[in-house]
Amino acid sequence: METIQPSTFDLVVLGTGLAESIVAAAAAKAGKSVLQLDPSPHYGGSWASLRLSELRSLLQSLSPSNAASEGRQARQAAASGIVEGEIWQQQPEADLGPDAQYSIDLAPKVAYGGGPLIQLLLGSGAHHYLEFKLVQGSYLLNLGRDDARAASQGQPPLQTVPSSRSDVFKDRMLSPLQKRSIMRFLKAAAEALEGQGPLKDAFGDQPVQELLAQQGLDKQLQLSVLHGVLMADCVPGQAPGTAASQQQQPDNLLPFQTQLTAEQALQRLRVYLQSSGRYGADTGPFLTPLYGGGELPQAFCRAAAVAGAVQVLRCGVEGLVLEEAEEGTPGCCTGVKLSSGQVIGCQHLAASETSEHLEAFCTRGGTPCTTLRCAAILDGPLVAGKQQTLVCVLPSAEPAAQAGTAASPQATPPPVVRALAVCSSTAVCPPGRYLLYLWAAAPPVGADSDGSSAQQQAARVLQPVLAALADASELQRAAAPCGQQSAEPTVLPAAPGAKPRVLWAAFYSQSTSIRFAAHHSSGGGGGSQWPANVVPCPGPDASATFISAVEGAKQCYRLLFPPAGGANVDFPLDTRVQRQAEQQQGEPGDEQAAAASGLAEADSDDELVAALQAALQPAARPGIEPAALP
Repeated sequence: METIQPSTFDLVVLGTGLAESIVAAAAAKAGKSVLQLDPSPHYGGSWASLRLSELRSLLQSLSPSNAASEGRQARQAAASGIVEGEIWQQQPEADLGPDAQYSIDLAPKVAYGGGPLIQLLLGSGAHHYLEFKLVQGSYLLNLGRDDARAASQGQPPLQTVPSSRSDVFKDRMLSPLQKRSIMRFLKAAAEALEGQGPLKDAFGDQPVQELLAQQGLDKQLQLSVLHGVLMADCVPGQAPGTAASQQQQPDNLLPFQTQLTAEQALQRLRVYLQSSGRYGADTGPFLTPLYGGGELPQAFCRAAAVAGAVQVLRCGVEGLVLEEAEEGTPGCCTGVKLSSGQVIGCQHLAASETSEHLEAFCTRGGTPCTTLRCAAILDGPLVAGKQQTLVCVLPSAEPAAQAGTAASPQATPPPVVRALAVCSSTAVCPPGRYLLYLWAAAPPVGADSDGSSAQQQAARVLQPVLAALADASELQRAAAPCGQQSAEPTVLPAAPGAKPRVLWAAFYSQSTSIRFAAHHSSGGGGGSQWPANVVPCPGPDASATFISAVEGAKQCYRLLFPPAGGANVDFPLDTRVQRQAEQQQGEPGDEQAAAASGLAEADSDDELVAALQAALQPAARPGIEPAALP
């Protein structure tokens, strides 16, 4: 490998995941010299999008019997965070189409059309390297609900999540009373965002479930708003106001699984309402990128490169160079030693939280957390007439009861499962094939008393959901689980009714750590474990959107480059900061240069988002043409 020049940088970033790439782009935009290193041959790390053959190889490299798991594949597995996996397929194996036409996300998510990720894309210029599709439908599937009509039709009881007035009044599963209740609440909440209306003082510290009940929403509507609109991952127990609801929440929940307060819910509702209908009448709030979510970190890497950052793939790092310090306190990181032997000096270091080079700083607070995932290939759409759909699946209490687990207020609740279905129009699979992603948070280490592995938890949690959404009866385990011994059963249960068939499926667990949370809870670099100039970047969690990754990246940047005097300054990639910088650098009247950036004469977010329209590929909807989009 050629020697990297220069040999000293303001910031060295280990990894090309989403948070790392946002930090690199922000630092480069702020005028810092940045070097970004990744041992993998592709961008993305644990956020990458892989071909079908690459995902197969990655899972096979995890097998203990695979002696070839050293070297490049071992580094890829470590960078991806995948620790266990297994493949299921039809026998004989179905024709899945050309391998090169697959782009399978390791950590799929959806983006709010008017959310913080879109703002960073616009502010950094990374939107020039991306294209999007609208998610056409959002649904709720309650596995604990008995819907006789849906059961008789052999279809899962999918409940539409409202994103517009039209969605509410077209929903045949809602009674007229329910439609009036949900519309009255959404209207009052929108008024509260403006400081007006009957609910302007109602969004306080109480659980949002209590507020929803007080506003006359029944259990069905509460679940729809809580999990489909507010994207909450907590599973409410008894109805609000009961003695059971007043019990303390389990203390082993992950941060995004805790119950929302009404105040937090109002802020989430703001993003949801700002995103709904933004790209045309009656369009939903969510976007999915073409070519897979792995395009997002790559787009930020390109934006960083335009601002002067240097990226090097296939570059291994042997270790960190630390200066000597007093006993009991780590010294600052002064550089990194590459596998080629070269030492790169740095003033600051940011690294993926799964990086092995951070283990020395995690004597406590490094508890791993795991996301259970499934990537499946279907022969038809999940919902007829919908190309891209998002489903929130609420678990049934039956698995816990069948396992004989005693009810306890401190027991870990069954996780909420998210499902995202996409098709070839998003350029992630061949025509005639569909990708279905499932994911859910596994209980933190030590939370379960049965000692089950992450792979066993994935089978217990995700396989019933896959069987509820699609026909998985023809699937069989292709081989022994990657990283484990073979276990029964080897055939998934049959699903009645006309559903798309599952042709191939991979179940795997993706492990990150909470080093990021532990680092921030100790006050950042001020703690006794962490060098003052080293910050871990968060990996993908089990939430449905990119908000946590964006907020985590902003926190990392502010820890690396704290503002003078502790002032709360804007993030370098914020759109307003970008407009101010262009106004200062550009000459008066230079409208052509400003227009080239896509941010010319933009006075509001609504005008700014017009810069994204060229990248957005609207889904086909009757009566809506691309030229009619605002």
